[in-house]
Amino acid sequence: MKDDKYRRIGIYGNGGIGKTTVLKALLSAPEIKDKFDFLIQVTVSRYWSRKKIQLEIARQIELSMEGIQSADELASKLFHALQSRKYLLLLDDVWDSINLAALGINLESHSRLVVATRSVHICKNVASDRQIEVGALSWKEAWNLFQEQVGGVINSPSIRPRAEAIVSECGGLPLMIIVIGRALAKESDVSGWRLVLGNLLSVTGLESGDVENCDEALLQKLKVGYDKLHDYDLKCCFLYCVLFPEDHNIQIIELINYWIQEGLVTGNSADASRKGFRIVRHLTEASLVEPVDGVSIKMHDLIRDLASWIILSEEGSLDFLVGRKFNKVGNQELMLEPRTISIAKSPQKLPRVENCLLSRAGAGLQLPPKESEWEEAEMIFLMDNDISKLPEELNCRKLKMLFLQRNRRLTTIPASFFNSMPRLQVVNLSKTNIRSLPASLYSLSGLQALILRHCPCLSEISPRIGEVKSIEILDLTGTEIYSLPHSIGQLSSLKHLHVSFYAYVDDKKFHNKHKNLVPCGIISELQSLEELSIEVQSGDTQWNTDAEFVAKELSNLNKLDTLCICFPEIKFLRTFLGSSPAWKADNLRKFKFVIGHDIKRSASRVPRHAEQDYDQQHKCLRYVSTDIDHIPNEVKEVLKRATAFYLDHQSRIRSLTEFGIQIIRQLKFCTVSECSDIESIVDGGSIIDEIALPNLSHLSLHYLWNLNKIWKGEITAESFKALKVLSVHTCPRLGFVLSCSMVQYFPSLEDLTVEDCASMTEIILCEMQTEVCSAEIPKLKKLELRYLPQLLRICHQSYQYIEHLNIKYCPKFESN
Repeated sequence: MKDDKYRRIGIYGNGGIGKTTVLKALLSAPEIKDKFDFLIQVTVSRYWSRKKIQLEIARQIELSMEGIQSADELASKLFHALQSRKYLLLLDDVWDSINLAALGINLESHSRLVVATRSVHICKNVASDRQIEVGALSWKEAWNLFQEQVGGVINSPSIRPRAEAIVSECGGLPLMIIVIGRALAKESDVSGWRLVLGNLLSVTGLESGDVENCDEALLQKLKVGYDKLHDYDLKCCFLYCVLFPEDHNIQIIELINYWIQEGLVTGNSADASRKGFRIVRHLTEASLVEPVDGVSIKMHDLIRDLASWIILSEEGSLDFLVGRKFNKVGNQELMLEPRTISIAKSPQKLPRVENCLLSRAGAGLQLPPKESEWEEAEMIFLMDNDISKLPEELNCRKLKMLFLQRNRRLTTIPASFFNSMPRLQVVNLSKTNIRSLPASLYSLSGLQALILRHCPCLSEISPRIGEVKSIEILDLTGTEIYSLPHSIGQLSSLKHLHVSFYAYVDDKKFHNKHKNLVPCGIISELQSLEELSIEVQSGDTQWNTDAEFVAKELSNLNKLDTLCICFPEIKFLRTFLGSSPAWKADNLRKFKFVIGHDIKRSASRVPRHAEQDYDQQHKCLRYVSTDIDHIPNEVKEVLKRATAFYLDHQSRIRSLTEFGIQIIRQLKFCTVSECSDIESIVDGGSIIDEIALPNLSHLSLHYLWNLNKIWKGEITAESFKALKVLSVHTCPRLGFVLSCSMVQYFPSLEDLTVEDCASMTEIILCEMQTEVCSAEIPKLKKLELRYLPQLLRICHQSYQYIEHLNIKYCPKFESN
């Protein structure tokens, strides 16, 4: 840098060798800061453009580009702005030769250019004055770096020899040392070290001078970091990051929102957000993503190549692309298996990721990429853009997966769009505003998954859908369709059918064109069906008719393992329970039943987060208003298998114990809402020495006008022992939540919310008024008390461990 004859300097080396680290160190050196007026660093990446580089340079030197449109105008303005200034320009991650003059860069003797690239040839072309190879770390440096990542476990006599061998296999590459070291940081079992070492030893090619072979070997070795991620969520969320443009700073909140929308992170909004941040932290600690500025992360280009390679080549990596609700597509398992996948001894040639995978997710595109970019792609990710128009026809002979979800400006797809996509297997058009499907889609002979979730303008599915015999997944959740066509019954391969009938059933178009939501006979024809979900609008009288024959046809589905359906009449439920082979054999791993006439309402009084919590459960029964004055045996039969229970608008039930204490024993989640006769949740007087709800972890109570006690009578030991969340809303006759003597039976309670209870005077009632209550809820972390006008106190011992306390409009509350 001190010698004026070296104005164009290049550094080169394998991916992960530390070139970017060298550039960062250069920028932070005091003598460099003092030498130049501007320090400019631009990450170029594979998909660079002249204008993109120019705009980034202009941003860093605070040069206004207002009114300038063309790249030539930008070049002229940059040239004049930099002509008399001393600057250092660092171009990182360069993959092609760059014409500096076309950018507006003319290096005078007082300015410098430093280029970082994997290729020595590009280094010579762009940085002609001096080329410097970034070499590997010495063994000692590598060992020290590895030791920093792993920690004390490395000193175990049985582990250290294998640790030393692993460091040797890392070839002195800092990125690999860090990723593998972080992956082994908590591994105290020598067998885990033995497995990793064996995998690394099986890889060849790292010592080769050929860049492509070296990259292939690097990815195979780096995959240890991916394999060591301990659960499905982490793996899926990691792979999802590859959908963002290369070298893109990914906003953490934006990323978590995408994970939630795709179903990778579940729970109510608060829980899902917390889980998302935990996943980001885990991925950062594993060095699979790197923090940028506290609110963003990014992927090292080699780690991004790793994720792309896994998606393209590894069976079982596509769960996050199609949706967590599905288990299989064709013969390919989508759920990631809980195993560490060994590196093949004879790996296939590394696919050219940049050709096979076209990813522009969340890039703000208003127009689709150039047609030439589509031609070699096997997977295309264009979700979360503003694309409003697609080409008439594209030559995409290799394309297998196309993802266009959440392009909300997309309203039509050209009729011939899919004509030249013969290998297409998965299409996702969710949350677009398309009104119909193009004719060419029905000619896709290999299409396996058609995902149309929450397309609000889609009101009809063409009868031609029956021509696509290969379809295994058809998801119409959240659409506005009036009716399924008869031809659905021709889809002999269909395994997953999810449909929502949310259109207004009073619409004249419906009455003129359709007699049934689900045509009679089609369900029984779908012999391969494993998952069936039918959602209907509350108060839909047409479904009252259809449900009778659908209940009968379910008896023909021998492979069914997931069923979500409403039985408006008990007799329909009786038909299903008596004839369904899946129910009789207890093969339903997931069910969500609504029993009774669902109430038509503009909005639920139960908060959305509580509804979301219920929807996350796997075996659910929602028992809604019925005209029967007793609890039918069929309801009890379902309830006995359910783990989540939603009692809704029932006017003749005074306590949950009326269902039978043994029948509700296995419940983990319970919501009771708008049941006017409920007086207590458990009536201890009706049970003798029986444990009530020992597995219940979540209890949510809403608008129970006559509830005066949660537990009536003597409480039995072990009851409520698993309860973590208790939420009470608008119960005007409830004077207290627990008594001092009851508190000991709630050892797991962590989250207590009490809201809008007009008679509530105490949270914990001390039965002996002359004594000071010393009851303690040892695990209580969160307490929220809102709109309790008569509340006087909480037992002071009960909230000494609280981490979150929110008290709002409790005017009589005594804080001491």
